[in-house]
Amino acid sequence: MRPAPPGRCCLPYRLWSVLNILGDGVDNISEEPNTVRDRAVATGITVNGVVVNGSPEVAGYYRNHIIGEHRAFVLDVADQPRWSLL
Repeated sequence: MRPAPPGRCCLPYRLWSVLNILGDGVDNISEEPNTVRDRAVATGITVNGVVVNGSPEVAGYYRNHIIGEHRAFVLDVADQPRWSLL
């Protein structure tokens, strides 16, 4: 860890890489998502999942096959039009 830049908290901090995967269904093309996720996590990347207008089953799929690393999360965005205004 290294010290924070001026104007930030004076405690040491650590930067990390994050990959956010957005979708509304399960993978049906290319490599198995578990394999890709595991390679990303092995290089220090946190993989999050954002489910857009998906079902609870899709959110579960993201939890089991997409996200990786202890800080990872799944965000289920049920209202795409409102979310797209952010």
